Amino acid sequence: MKLANVKSMMMKCVTVGLVVGAVALAAPAKANAATVVIGVAAPYYGRPGYYERLRIEEAHRHAEWVRAHEVRPYAYGRGRW
Repeated sequence: MKLANVKSMMMKCVTVGLVVGAVALAAPAKANAATVVIGVAAPYYGRPGYYERLRIEEAHRHAEWVRAHEVRPYAYGRGRW
């Protein structure tokens, strides 16, 4: 191969490389819209006030049980004394 021919091939390769690089850089960047969530507290499952309502209902059931057993403890299924 002649030296001029090698130089010509190198110039063609460099030119093609520059064009491909320019096209790659000119292409629009992919949208980076990822949402980043940093957890500070424990994960929340359920509706607002759900667990508080359950706790209050349990406290009411316990209070009723206590009231029922203050007067006549363990009087299940028996008539009045």
